[in-house]
Amino acid sequence: MSGLAYIYNRPVAKTVFKATIPDFPIFDHHPDLVYLDSAATTHKPKKVIRAITDFYETKYTSTGRGLYPLATAGTRQFESTRQQVAAHFGVAGNRIAFTKSATESINIIASGFLLPRLSPGDEVIVTAQEHHANFIPWQQACLSRKATLIVIPVDVQGAFSLSALKHAITGRTRLIAVTHITNVLGTINPIESVIELAHQHQIPVLVDAAQSAAFCDSRMLKDADFLVCSAHKMFGPQGLGILYAARQHEVTPLLFGGGAIRHVQADETVLRDYPYSLEAGTPDAAAVAGLNAALEFIHSLNASDAVAYVHHLTLQCYDRLKELNGIQIIGGSPSSSMLAFTHNRIHPHDLATGLAQDQVCVRAGHHCAQPLADSLGIPGSVRVSFSIYNSEKDIDKLLESLNRVIRFWS
Repeated sequence: MSGLAYIYNRPVAKTVFKATIPDFPIFDHHPDLVYLDSAATTHKPKKVIRAITDFYETKYTSTGRGLYPLATAGTRQFESTRQQVAAHFGVAGNRIAFTKSATESINIIASGFLLPRLSPGDEVIVTAQEHHANFIPWQQACLSRKATLIVIPVDVQGAFSLSALKHAITGRTRLIAVTHITNVLGTINPIESVIELAHQHQIPVLVDAAQSAAFCDSRMLKDADFLVCSAHKMFGPQGLGILYAARQHEVTPLLFGGGAIRHVQADETVLRDYPYSLEAGTPDAAAVAGLNAALEFIHSLNASDAVAYVHHLTLQCYDRLKELNGIQIIGGSPSSSMLAFTHNRIHPHDLATGLAQDQVCVRAGHHCAQPLADSLGIPGSVRVSFSIYNSEKDIDKLLESLNRVIRFWS
């Protein structure tokens, strides 16, 4: 056991993060809120909200363009955040590009890296676990080039085997795209082994780190060729994505325009070096300021304790849910911060709608991972996901509400 999997199995005191709850003002405005949907998006600490407000009140300007003091100060903060992101992931700062989302980041690599290198008969490998954002771009790229998308199957636990991946690799494999932690079952994939195996065959790997970015062990991801994540899943603002591309890989921009160019003539345009070549248009500097504050908040915590605490809550929830008649937990004992379940008579949407009446917030459906649901033979599921602002009281309320909903449908 290594890296994040080890951290998730550490024991931790039950109340270690109780003091962080006041940091999140959403719970001041909604004191009865039971928010169990952090895999979709995390709530924002006061520090992040204040950083965004402060930017607009005291620092707002056109970042990266003006030479007056307000503009240069804004540019310095913007570039400082880029370096903070790089340090968080243990990579070089000049390899971090800001995008609108993890989805856009993946599409940039699909169109700007893979497509120019993809020919008829070539292959791209993904797993059946993937979020649609890490599935459809590769599917569409393959369709456009008459290449083949190889989908590694999963077992009844929702996991894929390295052996299956090894046997899928051929001389025509051009890229492997895999999630670090899956967004439905929270499965922790052996990402270091995947990267090592791929690099033995000189195959680049894209890692979707959306679910692990906040508290990941950077040593596990440093050898990835591409890494993507979203700020809003790591206590930061929506509308901001992160893209890392290793130095040896050239990426053609998806968008062209101001801020990304070095020289323009009627018959030729010379782009700036990466990452600026991918950042055409006015950047969302307020969101970047919020991300900077989110990273400061994350780094003020003990990452190992945070991860272990959230896993403790998930295991507590698992132990209690499996005692309910009619409940089937998908994939068995959870390995990270989330779990998914079904009921043998009640549709997931009906369960989630009933829970919502008690202000218990969960996600229902296929969770933007329909190939996984199809592989597991289920129409969808209810997903419960935890973060550091949750407590065992939230589990109590979930079970109380769930019992009420089951009685209603009985």
